Amino acid sequence: MRKTILVFISLILLICLLPLSGCKPDMVEEETTVIDPKAIEVAEIFINSFWDSQYKYFFHNNTKKTDGIHLSGPGFGKYTDFWLEAQNWQTVMDIYELQGGETYRELIDKVFQGFSSFYPNYQSNDYNDDIGWWALGCTRAYSLTNDIFYLEKAKEMFDHIYESFSEELGGGIFWTKGKTEKNVCTNAPAVITAARLAGFLSEEEYLEKAISIFEWIKDNLYDAETGKLNDTVRLDSTIYEGQFSYNYGTFVGAAYELYLQTGDSAYLQYTEKPLDYILSQKIEDGIMIPEGQGDGAAFRTILFRTLNIFAKSSRPDYQVIINDNALATYNNRRISDSLCGYNWAEIPSDELIIMSVAYAASTSLFQFYKV
Repeated sequence: MRKTILVFISLILLICLLPLSGCKPDMVEEETTVIDPKAIEVAEIFINSFWDSQYKYFFHNNTKKTDGIHLSGPGFGKYTDFWLEAQNWQTVMDIYELQGGETYRELIDKVFQGFSSFYPNYQSNDYNDDIGWWALGCTRAYSLTNDIFYLEKAKEMFDHIYESFSEELGGGIFWTKGKTEKNVCTNAPAVITAARLAGFLSEEEYLEKAISIFEWIKDNLYDAETGKLNDTVRLDSTIYEGQFSYNYGTFVGAAYELYLQTGDSAYLQYTEKPLDYILSQKIEDGIMIPEGQGDGAAFRTILFRTLNIFAKSSRPDYQVIINDNALATYNNRRISDSLCGYNWAEIPSDELIIMSVAYAASTSLFQFYKV
């Protein structure tokens, strides 16, 4: 009997092998990622133009000298400041996520090492949003590298800024330790970080915190009818209505992360509507208008990182927007150093000082670009 069974199994295996497709008629080839050569090119320019391998830090601008404006970074502004370096770190992770490779994998670690060297006591920073950007980056670094160090740092950083949570103004985390106002740029990244921590650590406490903070943003700064998202609530309950693209990127990212962690599709109502609103306000002739030459140079990159999530699934029209803006940055580079500026719709003059986070935008856009 046993011999009969073995013969029968052998016949089945033979049938499956001749031909192989006859055994699985619905089998499809695995989709491979096509990396556009421009994505590789702009990444190399970003590193060659702005990375200091000795100090493991990005220069603030292309001159590699202080420009007299952004003086808070290490070296009296020679290098990017606390929060902007976190944005350059995200761009490094954008590159690694698409292109892989040991060089960019090591660069993830080196950027954090450089940050830790310049800011050994990061908790002395009074701005909770600054620390929150690094906490958010650590959750992503953990997901990409599986290095438990980043998970521990994300938890440590989030726990620190959560000390500024209070029921004043209905909830949420204060922007600074001075406790003068609460805003999106502190609270929305904190939601993403807490929600991811809940998943990584299997600790319900973090999910509860994430939901609570999100509810506060939604109830105090979001207009459900229009999709408009205001920036800040002050202690006197007045609202600052500043319209910044990065707030929309992190608010939508927070809603999407909560959807992933809870499976509750109700969170998806806070995704495409606010994205469509900010795009309607900030796009002219298909290109996102600039939001300033300083901190604002980093805002749109954060928005486009979130657009990329939905471009892959429900909104192929977002991919068109990503591609159009990526190509605008590429076509509007100056000849002297192949750098584009903070205004994606024009070629910068040779005299214009270009911040590393401004060029990082072009670099990230091409990691989201689809041929």
